[in-house]
Formats: sequence, structure tokens, C-alpha cells
Amino acid sequence: MAVIVRKQERPPFWRNATILKWAAQLSFLFGFIAVAAVVIPQVQDNLSGQNLTFGWDWLRGRLGFLIREGIDLDPPTGARTVLVGAVNTLRVTISGVIAATLIGTIIGIGRLSSNWLVNKLASLYIETIRNIPLLLWMFFWIAVVAFFNIIDPTVDGGVEAGKYFLTFTRKGIGAAWIQPWGGFYQWAIWLIIGAVGGYFLHKRQFRIKESTGQETYPNLSAFGVLLVFAIIGWFAHPVFSFVGHIAEFIANVIGAIPTIGLQFALAALAIYLGYWWINRFLDERRTPAGLAKLTDDDWFRMITAALVALLFAGFFLIFSGLAKGALDVSEDFFGRWLAPKFDSTRNVVDLPIGEIEAQVASGLLLEDIALEQELIVNADLLQLSQGDIDAALASGLSVVRIYEDKKDTLGLDERPVFVPPHKLVEGLTAGVAVELDSAIEDGLITPAELGDELEKIKDRASSPLRWSKAEVFSPRENFLDLSPTSGIVITRGFFAVWIAVTLYTASFIAEIVRAGILAVSKGQNEAASSLGLSRSQALRFIVLPQ
Repeated sequence: MAVIVRKQERPPFWRNATILKWAAQLSFLFGFIAVAAVVIPQVQDNLSGQNLTFGWDWLRGRLGFLIREGIDLDPPTGARTVLVGAVNTLRVTISGVIAATLIGTIIGIGRLSSNWLVNKLASLYIETIRNIPLLLWMFFWIAVVAFFNIIDPTVDGGVEAGKYFLTFTRKGIGAAWIQPWGGFYQWAIWLIIGAVGGYFLHKRQFRIKESTGQETYPNLSAFGVLLVFAIIGWFAHPVFSFVGHIAEFIANVIGAIPTIGLQFALAALAIYLGYWWINRFLDERRTPAGLAKLTDDDWFRMITAALVALLFAGFFLIFSGLAKGALDVSEDFFGRWLAPKFDSTRNVVDLPIGEIEAQVASGLLLEDIALEQELIVNADLLQLSQGDIDAALASGLSVVRIYEDKKDTLGLDERPVFVPPHKLVEGLTAGVAVELDSAIEDGLITPAELGDELEKIKDRASSPLRWSKAEVFSPRENFLDLSPTSGIVITRGFFAVWIAVTLYTASFIAEIVRAGILAVSKGQNEAASSLGLSRSQALRFIVLPQ
């Protein structure tokens, strides 16, 4: 019987699954590009009509709001604001995870307690908090922290300006804290060296312990190395001040890079990454017999990777704002943030103490001296002569007012440098500066005594750490504020977010801990009991480690 073999016919293109799949994906891709090409210019026009910019200029421009929480907002640019927000997010995340883990572990153990009251309280905590949405808890705690207005010392005058271990104001919570000070970053390098040395010593001691069975105390040895370097660095930390000059050199190199050069470099990097991905993709499909047959999906992935690489390359070449913003942010990071950390006087006028004494003796306050120094520091930027400075001092004109009057005429993009009173001397804080001005006005301190006090403050400024109480000071009459340079300041919004996220997450961790404890076999608890271990000891040494 003859076997008839039918010749496989290729279906027409409108029924070809491969062609239809490619057509659908390419149609979506080009449709998305077309929609973006129409929508983005329209959005730009609408924003321009409202005097809002659409681009990357905000990264290096000055924003119109202030973030009181976290690291300093200097320079006050959009990029620095993003960094401050990221740091605050990390603060909430890291501290919240630690606190939630501790609270959740305690609550989870408490829910299994034989004590009726502890058991019911833990159950009430878990069932109440985890069944209410996190957003509602945030609103609840924001309402709770509004209570700070009631206990604010400005309401009843019960608390005056001064230093406190813990205080509540309408600005937030102030508490005593160990602060990094002038020599902290130099000292941190010693700590890093000690930590690296301790790590390798720990590995060596642990290896000897495993091979010989002798007790070598690896953890104690590693901690000892870290402690030795910390003590040495406490006194020898100034030797690493040269790191600031290296950071400044890097900032100058970055500042010399043309924007177009970085654009071409980013475009070349995008193309190279696309080529690298395609090459790796093909290598994964190579066999001893050669390259395996590629499917339609394989071809689509490679073409998509090539198109994405070309799109990114074109984006980098067409839009210069991203490259310019990256250069400005990098230059600010190394030049205006990192370099001053290793030279603590970089942001301080560091006026000679004798000159401050002489000016105070002539009837000036620290605030008046700071105003004059602010004009002198910005004289080149604002094109001020000595006569202009004298006239501004006589009329009480501030640098901000002069800058606003001249910025359009001179075409100024750079912002002026502000010199508050606590920037006159290294180590001086805002609260102490206000206290000293009050003492000068009231005649409670002589110029010589002021000089001695400033010398003591300056001598302590190079310490890596300092114990600092929260300072409540009065920058103007009938107004109290928390000094951002003393103790730790937690704003009401930050506190509300932190405690809501922490308590909410802790309720879920508590259930995980409870389930984990119950998952440990009963025989292990019985074995622990037979060895004479109490229930708490069994929980500590056997159950919780699992």
C-alpha cells in the first residue's frame, strides 16, 4: 500500500502565528512610542503655561521648601533633597526593622505565655493592629502627635530655652544623643581599617580553632582589634584630613568634564551593554556542535535588547540635562559634601577669637558680626565694594535682599553663602550662639569671658563624637525652636511614620515568631526539660535559635 506524504504548506501571513505575534509586539512598541511622542510635548506645554519646568534642571536648582529631618540640606538643590529623602527612608527602614523585630519577638512569645493577662494583651495587640490598614495608623499617629501643641513650652511658659535630656515642642521631639562631630569622618577611616583587620583575624582564629580544637576566641580577638584602632584613631584621626583634598581634586576633575563628553560616554555604555547582553544570550545557546537553532522568541529578545540600547543611547545624546545633572550632583557630592567632612572648618568663617572679642567690646552681637561676614563672603558674587558693605550694614540690608535685587541684572545662577552666628567659630551651635548673644545683651558676660568660652568650644570641635543634649532656643521673641545641631531632633511627621510602620510590622513579626515556636517539635522541649533546663532557658537556647 502506498504511503502518501503530504507536503507541509506555509499558512498565509494573516494566519501565521509567528508573523501575528511579531506584528502585535512591534505594533505595541511603536504605538507606545507614538503616544509618548504626542503626550510628552503636550505635558511640557501645559507645564510651561503654569511656569513649571519639565526636565532635569530641578536637580541643580533651588527648591522652594525645606526638609528639617535628616542630614543637612546643603547645597539646597533638588538632587540634595532627593538624597535627604533617601537617607530619611533608610533611617525609617533600618531603625524600624530593628525595633519591629524586638517588639514582634516579645509580643510573639507573650502570646504563648501561660500568664492570662500577658497572653490576652499580646493577642489584642496582634489582632487589633494588623487588621487595620497602615495608612489609617499613620493618620492616627499624626493626630496623636498634634498633642505636642498642648505640651509645647510656648503655651504656658512652663519650660524656657535651655538644654534638656528630653523635650516636646510643636516642632517635634528633642532628646540627648551621641553626635558625630568635627573629626568623625577621619575617625571612621580608622574604624574601617580596624573592622577589616578584625575580620581577617577572626577568619584566621576560627580556622585555627577548627583545625586544632584549641579555643582561640575569634570574636573577642576581632573586637579587640577594632577597639585598639578606635582608641588610636580617637587621638590620631587628623592624619586622614588629606582625604578631603583628594575629594576636592575629584570634584575639580568632574567639573572639568564637558557635558557632551559624558553624553557620548553614556551612549557608548548603553550600546556596549546591549551588545554584551546579546553576546551572553548567544553564548548560553552554544553547544559543542555549534549554535543551537534560535526560536522566534530568541530573535525577539535580541532585537528588543538592541532597540532598547539604541533608544537609551539616543536619549543620552539628545537630552543633555541628565548628563549635566549627573556631573553637577557628583561635583557637589565630592566638593561640597565629602571634602568639608574631612576639613571641619570648610563651612565655617573661623574668625579669630580676638577679633570677635574686639567687635563685641565695640557693642556688636554675634548676629551683627555674622551679618558683616556674610556680606564679605559674598562680596565677589554680588560685586560689592567695601562702601557697599558699609552701606548695607548701616541700612540693615541682608544678603538675601541684595541677591534678589541683583540676580537678574548680574545673571546669577549661584546661590549666596549664608553665615549664621554659629558658623563664626568651629563647634559653636545655634542654641549656644543665641544664649551667648542674650548674655552679651544683658551684660552677663564680658568680651574676655566670651573669648574664653569660644576657645573652649573650638578646642572641643575636633573630637570625633560628643554627647549633646537637646537645645531649645529662642531665635525670636515668643518663639521656641529645637536646635538641629544639638541632640537628636525627630519631627512630628517622621515620628508618626516611624511608629506606625514599626508597630504595624511588629504585629506580623509576632505571628511569625509564634508560628515558629509552635513549629518546633514537642520532643525538643521535653528533651530540654529532662536536661534540667527551665522553660525560659529552653526557649533561649533551643527554640528561638531555630
